[in-house]
Amino acid sequence: MDLIVDTVTGEAFAINVTWVEPTATDNSDETPIPVSDYTSGDMFALGNTTVQYNVSDSAGNFNDSCSFFVTVKDLETPSFNGTCPSSPLEVPTDPPTGNRLIGEMFATVIWTIPSATDNVGVVMVTNNSYPGSPVYFNISSDYDMNVAYAAQDAAGNVAICSFLVKVVDEEPPVFYTCDNSTVYINNTAGENFAPYTWMEPANADNILVDSERSTPNFAPGQDFTVGENYIIYINYDTSGNQNSCNFTLVVVDIEDPAIANCPNNTASITDNGKNYSNITWTPEPTATDNDGVVSFEKTHNSGDLFYFGVTTVNYTAVDHSGNVAICLFNITLTDLESPEIIDCPMDSIVNTTTGEASVFNVTWMVPTATDNSGETPVPVADYTSGDNMFGIGTTAVQYNVSDSAGNFNDSCTFVIHVEDQEAPDIFNCPMDLIVDTATGEAFAINVTWVEPTATDNSDETPIPVSDYTSGDMFALGNTTVQYNVSDSAVNFNDSCSFSVTVKDLETPSFNGTCPSSPLEVPTDPPTGNRLIGEMFATVIWTIPSATDNVGVVMVTNNSYPGSPVYFNISSDYDMNVAYAAQDAAGNVAICSFFVKVVDEEPPVFYTCDNSTVYINNTAGENFAPYTWMEPANADNILVDSERSTPNFAPGQDFTIGENYIIYINYDTSGNQNSCNFTLVVVDIEDPAIANCPNNTASITDNGKNYSNITWTPEPTATDNDGVVSFEKTHNSGDLFYLGVTTVNYTAVDPSGNVAICLFNITLTDLESPEIIDCPMDSTTTTGEASVFNVTWIVPTATDNSGETPVPVADYTSGDNMFGIGTTTVQYNVSDSAGNFNDSCTFVIHVEDNERSIIDCPTNVTSNNYIGGVSGLINIQTDQKSPNATVTWDPPVTSGNGTVTVVSSPYESGDMIPIGTHTIIFTATDLFGNNGTCDFVIKVEGSIGRPAALFV
Repeated sequence: MDLIVDTVTGEAFAINVTWVEPTATDNSDETPIPVSDYTSGDMFALGNTTVQYNVSDSAGNFNDSCSFFVTVKDLETPSFNGTCPSSPLEVPTDPPTGNRLIGEMFATVIWTIPSATDNVGVVMVTNNSYPGSPVYFNISSDYDMNVAYAAQDAAGNVAICSFLVKVVDEEPPVFYTCDNSTVYINNTAGENFAPYTWMEPANADNILVDSERSTPNFAPGQDFTVGENYIIYINYDTSGNQNSCNFTLVVVDIEDPAIANCPNNTASITDNGKNYSNITWTPEPTATDNDGVVSFEKTHNSGDLFYFGVTTVNYTAVDHSGNVAICLFNITLTDLESPEIIDCPMDSIVNTTTGEASVFNVTWMVPTATDNSGETPVPVADYTSGDNMFGIGTTAVQYNVSDSAGNFNDSCTFVIHVEDQEAPDIFNCPMDLIVDTATGEAFAINVTWVEPTATDNSDETPIPVSDYTSGDMFALGNTTVQYNVSDSAVNFNDSCSFSVTVKDLETPSFNGTCPSSPLEVPTDPPTGNRLIGEMFATVIWTIPSATDNVGVVMVTNNSYPGSPVYFNISSDYDMNVAYAAQDAAGNVAICSFFVKVVDEEPPVFYTCDNSTVYINNTAGENFAPYTWMEPANADNILVDSERSTPNFAPGQDFTIGENYIIYINYDTSGNQNSCNFTLVVVDIEDPAIANCPNNTASITDNGKNYSNITWTPEPTATDNDGVVSFEKTHNSGDLFYLGVTTVNYTAVDPSGNVAICLFNITLTDLESPEIIDCPMDSTTTTGEASVFNVTWIVPTATDNSGETPVPVADYTSGDNMFGIGTTTVQYNVSDSAGNFNDSCTFVIHVEDNERSIIDCPTNVTSNNYIGGVSGLINIQTDQKSPNATVTWDPPVTSGNGTVTVVSSPYESGDMIPIGTHTIIFTATDLFGNNGTCDFVIKVEGSIGRPAALFV
């Protein structure tokens, strides 16, 4: 009977196929033995094999009526041998491409195509998907694609390789407009905080942003305290991926602390006999600040001891931000006391050194000095005790002393008188003479006597001299003829005199030389370091001269030029001067006149400072009080205090700007002098601008690159001294264009102080460009593996910003190559604001319409050859085998892409059983295009020889 058996595991044949051998009988009583190409227990190839038993008797009679089939069935399924991808296959979504900031919602899934083997060869492997296919993410499903491969062998046994594909979203959200910079804003005036508004960063995700979890730690418009504030945005997508955007907002405290009650500069003098004084001020300065005062230090306390000179008192307030306010004022302590000279020497008289005309090494006790400043000033003079030489006569020694403040004292003066006691001796002095005037003349002529002689202790021979010589003419009256003699030391002897008497009766005459009356003389001016003059005048006049017909014998007077005459405001004159001229005869003439001392000297100021003083205005006011030490004055006579008043008094309020303080002093004589200085009150307060808007962020109007922006209330400006101008660069409601525009309000007061209100209008473009004329999907066919230069109308784009952005893609029309299959062309476009549009997508389908070409093998080899014709091969079975082993070269194929060849029902090298078999070769490309060829093998049972068979 026919037999059905299974292949051996892993093999394409069955072994040890057994059956009961048939027997034969013959009418000849022989027992012929049936023979066959197969023997029970043989190996059989897959498929149907006919086992033919033939029997012959000795007469050559033949019987082949015994045949049966051995069918070897293949029940073994193909195996993928571990090449099936593990399940699930997790693949991340595709990353961004080109200028895109976010990736795709799908993953391009790539896997190694599994390969299948079979004990007799795989006929066909089919699948439902290919590597490289886009698989879209689905958060609500456990997987996104089930890939299945089915491998089928010729017997129809099927093995399945399947795995799940899960698209995993690992891409975090992105921020389009995240600015990680640090923003600095100023505190709100008077507060320790400031509000701040910003445009929140735009975000996106390749799948979906989880808006409920994606909230910042601060919201725009909140108040932020002085210092660093960290604003953090953490965005989550629905897959739990996160990304953060943060920036730092620094609120800068620009307000210095305010110090109230800062005293003005103070001037005073030292205590009597001291070099210091206790100085007080009230009220005490205090400090405040919008964010609190950290420290308030001072260098001195009110009531402290201040020493001679200028001491600066410093109050310093510091707030938490290090802003500093300083209150400075000076304490000026002046020393007006002159040093005092002690033990001024008395005048002294000394004689010349014996035999000399001078004296050497005159000594005295050197005076000392004291001063209230604590200094020990040293008096100085032109002469030094014990180291000097004084000539005959009187020498004044003047000691002066000054302290470091410039106070001067010259009150120590004494004189050294040097006298010579040795005089020459005169001999033979004439007796008195009485003579008459010459007739008709006022004199006597030719009066004669014997000239005297002289000797001196110095061994010199001095000659006596006289104004008269024997034989001279003598005027009327008594004339003393005096002979004087001096030695070389200027010692004088006038012991020789006699009189010549000439009588006269004519009265003398002053001849118009008597000074006019009254004689007005101004008081003496200051001398040395004194600032004021004297109360007296040193009166100088030309002494009147008298004449007489015979000569004036004597002119007498009650005063001399150079005498001090004191001023007296209550009298008409201060002195009566009289001259009397008398001739020898006793005739007298009188010359008299009044002297009036006139005060023309104006008062003086000791401490007048003509400099300009600058002070700051009182906070919030257009004035400031100012106190100063009034200048000390004096006059050589007397200051008229009732008339001497200034135009302003210390402690008054002074308006902003220049103020002229004038002191005019009058004395009782009507003389005047002025002291003035300029007080400039400086306005240090800037105008205040209220309602200064914060920075504003907005977006452009739909389809426009601008928008009208308004703010309210309108900023206003005030100032302690009035606002001169208040200018602005923009108005609320103006048109603002894309980008950042700074709005500036500027207020100026009369002193030029400026306050500025600055805020930014940031207009952001959030509109994506629009892609126009996106191409439609297209299909093209090819007989090649790819197609070149596919063209389409390139899309264009418009944008509300007025730009003309150009869409870009990975492929260029007319300059490209597309492989067989489906290719997605994606056009993306962005504007300068980063707005993105990827809405233009189309596909290029390239279809393969070319059949695969296959040429059957031309070289078929077997162990036994019988013969053959074209397309038919006759082969005998292998020796002692029911099968023939047949091999052939692989067929030659051509086509697009990879071509898969399947031979049926046998492959090269198989053992083919007896019978006629058609070998069919099928070539299939990736796109299902088939090509076939075949040839026939006829296997006969016999013993032959190896042969090469050609079809």
